[in-house]
Amino acid sequence: SFFELFGDRGGVIGNTKLEPERGLTCDVGLRGQRGDGRLVAEGVYFDHRYHDLIQVVQFSQGVGRAQNIGKARVRGIEATLSFSPITEWTLSGNYTHQRAVDDSQIPHRRGKILPNRPQHEVHASSGITSGRWSAFYDYTFEDGNYLDQANHRPVPSRHIHNGGVRARFLGRVELTVEGKNLLDDQVADLWGYPLPGRSLFVTLREDF
Repeated sequence: SFFELFGDRGGVIGNTKLEPERGLTCDVGLRGQRGDGRLVAEGVYFDHRYHDLIQVVQFSQGVGRAQNIGKARVRGIEATLSFSPITEWTLSGNYTHQRAVDDSQIPHRRGKILPNRPQHEVHASSGITSGRWSAFYDYTFEDGNYLDQANHRPVPSRHIHNGGVRARFLGRVELTVEGKNLLDDQVADLWGYPLPGRSLFVTLREDF
């Protein structure tokens, strides 16, 4: 992509010497649902084998670069569930377990976990509506992972809780009050920079 070849605003430096990524991928899944669609479950197994895998790797503080890292294998499972006990209330969630391993022939990298590929990820959300009022909540868990190919720079796991309420007035005016990172978990982005802690947002929108 242009992002990988030429970078973006200094945070990611371009690499015009990248070779095209090649791979053999396999995905097998099952899906089931009740006739009314209020309960849907899905499970997928995936196995992806790459040659010249393109991966953004941090090589200095706050600076990353896309690189071909040779052979790699990513395999795992993903499960998704959505449920609506009543029309006004929805629940959904998904879980991903993956094992993303550097399969190259370089001794100090072979068998290492690929950067920015957490082994476990969970996302759950819920929403309920009553008349012009609605409330929502979502939770995200991301397992600890690494910033570098040698697995010397770990990133701790994170638990993020968001929630809020929304109200509609006069048919076209919508007011939303939302709290993000409610438990003030101290997390960092892809390059190790700290992200905002507990935050409150108020949004007023009018539709025409």
